[in-house]
Amino acid sequence: LIRAMDLTGTGRISMEEWVHHALLAGSRIPVLRATSQIDAHLSEALRRQPSALEELQSMFESADITGVGQLDLEGITDMYSLGLWRFGPSAPGGGVIPDEELARRDPEDLAREALQAMDLDGSGFVTYGEFMAYCAGRRKQ
Repeated sequence: LIRAMDLTGTGRISMEEWVHHALLAGSRIPVLRATSQIDAHLSEALRRQPSALEELQSMFESADITGVGQLDLEGITDMYSLGLWRFGPSAPGGGVIPDEELARRDPEDLAREALQAMDLDGSGFVTYGEFMAYCAGRRKQ
């Protein structure tokens, strides 16, 4: 278990790694398979950018305006309205949306697209696991 939680391979578990696994465990996605896929991508990202996990957790927490561990349309819309989210399914590969597109697009439309792309179970909400799966490159089939 400790080896699985140690995403950076340091032999120690950081607070961010612990929080990450606790939040994944509370998500409604098939945890065992999805967790290993998410963590494989995340481990690679952490080698390139050590602060990636902390930044992703901060993005999720900022959008979780109700504080219940899931994102809704209102919270995601706020992130686009405030310019705090710059990624989305309309960008090439689901990456960063160009400034020109962000300026001309309605934040709620961007939020609807993002919610649809990240909401794997069709609940109308995005759990931490679904958010991390999207950020790790996993897309709906």
